[in-house]
Parts: sequence; C-alpha cells; structure tokens
Amino acid sequence: MRLLRHAACLAIVFAIVCVYLKLISVNATTVALTFLLAVLLIATVWGLAASVTTSVAAVLAFNFFFLPPVGTLTVEFSSPPSPPASSAPGRSGAPSKRSAAGARPNSCMRWAAPSCSTRASIAPCRTP
Repeated sequence: MRLLRHAACLAIVFAIVCVYLKLISVNATTVALTFLLAVLLIATVWGLAASVTTSVAAVLAFNFFFLPPVGTLTVEFSSPPSPPASSAPGRSGAPSKRSAAGARPNSCMRWAAPSCSTRASIAPCRTP
C-alpha cells in the first residue's frame, strides 16, 4: 500500500510537469506554487512519508525542467541588477561620505525587541 502511495506521488509530480510543459505556458513561480500545493495536499491526506517523496521529486523536477539552464540539475546564478544612483528619496547621485571602514554613516541597523506590540521594528544602532 505504501509503495503504491509513493508511486502515486511520483505520478502526480509527473502530471504537473507534463501539464506545464506541454499544455500551459506559465512562469516558474506558478509551477513552484503548484508543486507546493501538491506537497501540502499529499501531506494532509497521506502523511509525512508520502509528502517527503513528493517534495524531493518536485524539487528535482522543478530544477531540471523549469530553472535555467533547463535540462540540468544546476542553477544558473546571475548578479542582481545594480540600483539607480538616486534610488533613495531625497538623495542625489553625488557620492556619500564614508567612514574609514567604508560603511555609510548611520547605516548600522538592528532589530529592536518589541515592547508592547507584537511587531518587531528596525531601530538604528546607538554607538558611543
């Protein structure tokens, strides 16, 4: 019975790959969320072992069929685009004054512990 469940999990992953490769043209985010939904539904119905099988198969299928370079189990990293020179409000494209260590003044940030509310806030570090 367990072996049949694992085979059904692999068949579900295979069906998702076939639908998105042959029938519907979608982006990688849609495919990833479909795999996630399949893993969650299988975990709810059949439990942990079947969901782990589905999860591993989905990750391998997603990497092989939908992430560049397609057809390999590697991921191609590209450098993120650099922000425009005046991306911060109120700042010009002029170079900023930097300290000897190369950090921007007042750029030291830390997570402040929430006091009365349940949300954490970001507060500047206080340096002596």
